[in-house]
Amino acid sequence: MRFAGALHRVVAALHHRGIGKAAGVSHLKLRQLEGGQVTEKRLRPDERVEALAIEPAPCEFLFAANGLCTFMNGATFEQFEIADAMLGAYREYLLPNQTLELEFYEGDPIAARTPDEAVLEVIETPPGQRGDTEVGFKPATLSNGIEVQVPQFIEAGDRVKVEVETRRYVERVKNRS
Repeated sequence: MRFAGALHRVVAALHHRGIGKAAGVSHLKLRQLEGGQVTEKRLRPDERVEALAIEPAPCEFLFAANGLCTFMNGATFEQFEIADAMLGAYREYLLPNQTLELEFYEGDPIAARTPDEAVLEVIETPPGQRGDTEVGFKPATLSNGIEVQVPQFIEAGDRVKVEVETRRYVERVKNRS
């Protein structure tokens, strides 16, 4: 939606019904698409907002340079540059040729839908300590260079699922045969 001249995404909405002659109100939590600032807005029933026609499209990540990521729309072969900030914490997990859904408004990319978890290969980790229940986790370096804490049974070459925001180990992913 457009609010105060800028594009926003509704993060949360809550409607309060009115009592008697009092009209209800809607409370919106909005995140500005450029910059990411969060604001709250209270709307009366007679206030109108402009709904925007957002067009999602799967786009392939090509490369990154100078704080910009270049994507290509697989259907039209158009290339788009978006700022690293638009990807947030997921930027570190983005791999070449990976497909993400970008959202477009009037032909310009305005947002990227990023997953909450990423699957990466463990490149390096010390051997696990068998029988030692006091030491539950050990450091591991992933294929993108990030270091996370993993359980003792994880070995180099294993694929693991990691939470993007917290960098927390979620589970081991079975390799497809």
